[in-house]
Amino acid sequence: MPFGFECGDGWFKLIDELCAKLQAIADITGYQTVASQIKEKFGGLRFYVYIDSTGAKGENIWMNIIYDIISEAEHRSNQICEVCGDYGENTAPNGWYRTLCEKCREPIPG
Repeated sequence: MPFGFECGDGWFKLIDELCAKLQAIADITGYQTVASQIKEKFGGLRFYVYIDSTGAKGENIWMNIIYDIISEAEHRSNQICEVCGDYGENTAPNGWYRTLCEKCREPIPG
């Protein structure tokens, strides 16, 4: 991946679950999803991929299913704190969108 991960550790579990689902599809169908960039944008997860269908079995419907699974994970990220993984809210109190829990939203004293 040229850009790597450009998001907080709080989404690690979400990304891990997403990758497990995508790998399960690849194991069954041959549609291998390869992440090209994973980042935060407007407080939500963005998971950019390309799909290698060389030797894939079945219909192209699998590509739609793959993109639906990615979309669902991106949507879920708007309720998961990007810092710690607890329940969070996507807000922009200072003009910068972030999905944070109440604890992580508090300014650090000092």
